[in-house]
Amino acid sequence: MLAYMMKPIQQWTEDWEIGIDIPRESEISGQVLELFVEFWSDEGIEEKSKSTLNRYRAALISLGSYVVEQSISEELMGKAAKELLLMSIDDEGGPFLLQDEETWQNELDMVCRKLHKYYVRKKR
Repeated sequence: MLAYMMKPIQQWTEDWEIGIDIPRESEISGQVLELFVEFWSDEGIEEKSKSTLNRYRAALISLGSYVVEQSISEELMGKAAKELLLMSIDDEGGPFLLQDEETWQNELDMVCRKLHKYYVRKKR
């Protein structure tokens, strides 16, 4: 697979949408994709090895799906995509998604830590 095909793309948003609140899911999906594209570009992820690209891609796809799912919960309905994203990650990692897949969870946490660090730097 060519590296340029690994960067965040519109097709990801179709996979994230659940179908419960389509307008909300579409809005949040598009915003999350923009956040991921910005991160991908600013951090030069395209320059990394194929295995690292695959790790980032898989983690961001999973994280995006999680954020969209959270966006339709009643208590989080008014939150913007960036706020939902930042609520989902921190300097220790990301959401606990697969308890039986420790290796995959470690990769997700690594990408989430990098994403968190990126947004902490951007605030300054």
